Amino acid sequence: MFLSSTPDSACNTTLADSHLKTTSSVEQDRVAALRPIHALIIDDNRDLARLFADILEVLGCTTEIAWAGQAGLEMAKEHAPDIIFCDLNMPGQKSGLDVAKAIRSDNDLTPTSLIAITGFNDRDSIEEARAAGFESVFGKPIKFAQLREVVENHPDQAKI
Repeated sequence: MFLSSTPDSACNTTLADSHLKTTSSVEQDRVAALRPIHALIIDDNRDLARLFADILEVLGCTTEIAWAGQAGLEMAKEHAPDIIFCDLNMPGQKSGLDVAKAIRSDNDLTPTSLIAITGFNDRDSIEEARAAGFESVFGKPIKFAQLREVVENHPDQAKI
């Protein structure tokens, strides 16, 4: 199961994205510059995932939430988010490490930024997360300043 949350401006994004297929590259660049960063949060802790989504939306992002690794992977393949925040330790078929490895092996998702979220912030967990393909590892509870920094420093920041 997942929750999709998008502000009103995202409705225009959907229309603009479908229009991209029939426009020139100059028009595509202009439309893309208006598109907010799209974040996918994958976490089995529903309250924390909703809090992440709320904070990211305040920062100008559109968001989606998946409650499990497999659902998150399916959503990522369907919607190609700009950033994925993923819990490392989730019950079910796919852990956060499995999700990262699958995303990094998918050519369509290669540019997606991957940020690990974990309650286990020890050296081994961090090394394992980076080896799986995560760019950064944040311990829980994550701080607003960390999320803001990720969004502000994202290569697609101009899209906000």
